[in-house]
Amino acid sequence: MKYTDLLALLALAALCAGCPEDDPTPPLADADIDATGEDAGVDAADTDTEADAEDPVELRIRPDTIRLAEGNDLSIRVYDGFDKLELAEVELTTSDAAIAEVDAEGLVHAVSAGTFEVIARYEGAEARVDGEVVAPRWVDVDVSTRHTCALDATGQLFCAGGFQADGEFEMSPRRTEGKLVALDHEEAFTDIALAFRTVCALDTSGRPWCRGRRLRTADDDGPTVYSNSFALVGTPSEVAFTQLVAGEGHFCALSDAGAVWCWGANFYNQLGDSRLSELPSPVALPGTMASVTAGGWHTCALATTGRTFCWGANRGAQLGRGHQYGPKSPGLIAFDYRFDKLAAGRMHTCGLQGTDVYCWGYNGSYQVGTDRGTIWWEPTHAGTTNVTSVFAAHQSTCALRADGQAICWGQNDQGQLGDDEFLDRQTARPIEGAAFSHLAMSATHSCGLTLDGELRCWGFDAAGSLAVGRQTIFEEPQRVDARGGSVDAGSLHTCRVVDETVECWGSNLQAQFGNGRYNSSSRPTAMTSGWRDVAAGSSTSCGVKDDELFCWGVEYDRELGMDDDFNVVIAPTRNNFTQVPDRLEMTYSSVMVQSGDETYWWGAGHTINDVQAVVEGASASEHQYFGLDAPTVGGEHGCGLRRGSDGVVHCWGEQTLRGDPQQDSSYSHVAYPVDSQARFDALAAGRNHTCGLTTDDKLMCWGRVIPGAGLVETPTEVSSAVTLETLYGGGTYFGCGLDAAGKAYCWGKNFSGALGDGTSQDRAEPTPVAGDLTFRELTLGGNHACGVTTDDEVYCWGDNGYGQLGIGGRLFYAEPQPVVTAP
Repeated sequence: MKYTDLLALLALAALCAGCPEDDPTPPLADADIDATGEDAGVDAADTDTEADAEDPVELRIRPDTIRLAEGNDLSIRVYDGFDKLELAEVELTTSDAAIAEVDAEGLVHAVSAGTFEVIARYEGAEARVDGEVVAPRWVDVDVSTRHTCALDATGQLFCAGGFQADGEFEMSPRRTEGKLVALDHEEAFTDIALAFRTVCALDTSGRPWCRGRRLRTADDDGPTVYSNSFALVGTPSEVAFTQLVAGEGHFCALSDAGAVWCWGANFYNQLGDSRLSELPSPVALPGTMASVTAGGWHTCALATTGRTFCWGANRGAQLGRGHQYGPKSPGLIAFDYRFDKLAAGRMHTCGLQGTDVYCWGYNGSYQVGTDRGTIWWEPTHAGTTNVTSVFAAHQSTCALRADGQAICWGQNDQGQLGDDEFLDRQTARPIEGAAFSHLAMSATHSCGLTLDGELRCWGFDAAGSLAVGRQTIFEEPQRVDARGGSVDAGSLHTCRVVDETVECWGSNLQAQFGNGRYNSSSRPTAMTSGWRDVAAGSSTSCGVKDDELFCWGVEYDRELGMDDDFNVVIAPTRNNFTQVPDRLEMTYSSVMVQSGDETYWWGAGHTINDVQAVVEGASASEHQYFGLDAPTVGGEHGCGLRRGSDGVVHCWGEQTLRGDPQQDSSYSHVAYPVDSQARFDALAAGRNHTCGLTTDDKLMCWGRVIPGAGLVETPTEVSSAVTLETLYGGGTYFGCGLDAAGKAYCWGKNFSGALGDGTSQDRAEPTPVAGDLTFRELTLGGNHACGVTTDDEVYCWGDNGYGQLGIGGRLFYAEPQPVVTAP
C-alpha cells in the first residue's frame, strides 16, 4: 500500500467515526445537501470514476546527486512519494553509457570521466539525477599502527607516519611531519600492504616488492637492518600475484593460479609452514583459493567453494576450530559456513555471507558484534545486514553498505570507529559525512577511499600517520577545509560566518552553538543561514541577522540581554536590543554593540536596561555625556577613545581594570579617563586586561597580562622589537597583534600554547606566532586563538580541551593548525 493511500484510508476512518454500526455510509457533508435539505444526488458514474482514480506518481531517485571515481559503484533507490519501489518494476538508464552505466538492480558503475544523468521511468512518470565521474586521486590505501600508505592512479606510492624525510621506513620520531610523501620506486604499483615497519607492493606484472625492515633467516643473529629502497621479493618468475595482504609481521599474496604464498614472521605458524622462524622468501601453500586475509598473527583464505581455511595463532579462537590450538598448516574451520569475503583482526575473524556479517574469536571490545561472551568459538551473527564488504583490524570491525555507508563496531579508545565518542561499540554505528569504496584499519586509526576518489583518515594521529599535518585524535573523517569568513573565539568555543551561515565548534554544553542541542563538537557545526556577524562569549553567543540582534546559550551574568531574569536559550532568540547593530563584540560574559555613533554594553551581571545609549564619562569635577571611538569590551570592563579628545582613553566597569587606581568606585557605569598622558590610536581588551597602541607606535597594557608583573594598575609600556598595526583582545591573560605584513605576534601567559609560538613559555613582549602564515584578522578566546589568513583559511592554536580549535581532536596545539570539517 502506498503512503498516500494510507492517508486516504485514515481520513475516511475519521469521517466515519460517528456512523451507526448498521449504516457504514458516512454522513453527508454540507456541500452534498441542496437548498431544500434533500440529498443532492451524486452521480454514480462520478463516484466510480473517483474511486478508480490513481494518485499521480511522484518519482524520486536517491541519492539526489552522484559523484564517483572511475571504476567505483553506487546503489541507487527509487521512490514513488515515500514508497520505495521494487527496481524490477522500474526502467533504469543513463544518458551516456560511455561515462556511467546502471543495471536493473540499481547499481551505477562509473566508466570514464564526464557528466551524466541517471533516468528512472515508472508508470509514465520520469525522474532524473545528475551525476559526475571523476578521475580517481587514490586507488588503494593501507595502514599500520603508525603509518599510512596510499597509491595514486598512476601507481605512485605515498606514505605518512614513521618515515624519515629521505623516505626511510622506520619508527623514528623524525617522520614525514604529518604529510604524505612520495617514495622512490621505478615500477608502477597496483596493490599495497603494510606490516610492522615494512611496506610491500605488487607491480603491474604481479611481482612483490618490499622496503623497510629486512627479514632475517633462522641462522642470522645480526642486528635488525632497514632498507630505504624497494627490493624484489624472491619468487619464481612464472608466478604473478593478484592480491597482497599483511598481518602484524607477515605478508601473504594470492597468485593468478589461486595459490597462497606467505613470508615474514612465523612464530605462530601464520605462514602455514612448520618452521617457527622468519622466512624472507615466500612459501607456497597447498590448495586453490579465491582470496586471502591476514590478521595479527593468523591467516585465513577462502576457497572457491566458499569454505574457510585458517592457520596460525589461535589464543582467541580466531581460527574457528572450536578450541584454542592452532594448526601448522591451513585447516578448515570446524563449522559448515560458506562465505563470500573474509576479514581478519588481531584475534578475531569475520566473514560475509550474502549481505550478513558473521564473526568469531576474541570479543573483549565487542568486535565480534555481540555483548555476550569474551570468546566466540563459532561464527555468530554480528547484528549487521545489507552490507557488501567487511574489514577488520586489531579489536575493531567495519563494513560497507551498497551506498558506500561505513558502519563500525568494537574498540574505539582512539576514535578509530570514526564517530564522535570514545566508547567501544557492541552494535554497528555509521561513520557520517562520507561514502566509501574501501577501508583500511589499524589498532589506532583508519582510512578510507571515498566513492569520488578522495582519501579520508580518522583516529589517533600517531607519528603523523593520518597525513593531516598534525598529531592528535580525530574521531571523524578529516580533510582540510579552506573556507575563511569572519571568526570569533569564545572562552571554550569558536564561531564563524561563512556564506551567511554560522558554524560553531568546541564546547556546546551550554547550547553555545544555537542548534537546539548540547553536543560539543571538535569540528565546525553549521546552524542556519542569513547571518552577517557572530560573536562568542563564555557560555553564550550572539549574532546579527536581518539587522536584528539574536543571542543564545546559558547566561550567568545577564549577557543574553533579554530581561532581568537569567535565561537558558538553546536557539537564536531576538533579545531586547532595538537598534541596528553595526559592530558586535563579546568577551567572557560582556557584550558590546555599536550602533551608529553610540555604544551599548551589558552583561557581567548587568542587564541591558542598565546601559544608556552613550557611555557616560567624567572628569574629576563633573559628569558629561560623550561618544566613544574604537570601543572594546573585556570580561568586566570596557574602554574607548573619547571622541574629539585626540586619543584619550576612558574605561568603565571593574575598578582594578579601569587604568586609574585613584578612582574609588569599585564598579562604575561611568567611563573615567585612565591615568596616563599617552594618546592612543587603537585598543583591545581581554578578560582581565587592556592593551593599546599609542600615536607614536608604542604598545601599552594594564590589568593582568604581563607575566610576573601581577596587577598593572595604569597603562605601562611593553617592550617590543616589532611595530604592530592592529591589536586583538578577548584572551584571559594574553594579547595578540598583527604587523603591517600580517605577521601575528602574541604576549602574556602561554597556557596550553595560547601564544602559538610552539612553546609553553610565557612572553613579556610580542613574540612571533610559529610558521610562515600571514593573517588579515585574529580573534582570541579564553586560552586559544584563531586567525583568518590572507588566503582566507582559518587556523587556530592553544587550548583544545573542548575541541575549540576545530581541528577534529581535543589535544592542545602550540602552533597554528588548519580548521577542518567533514564534508
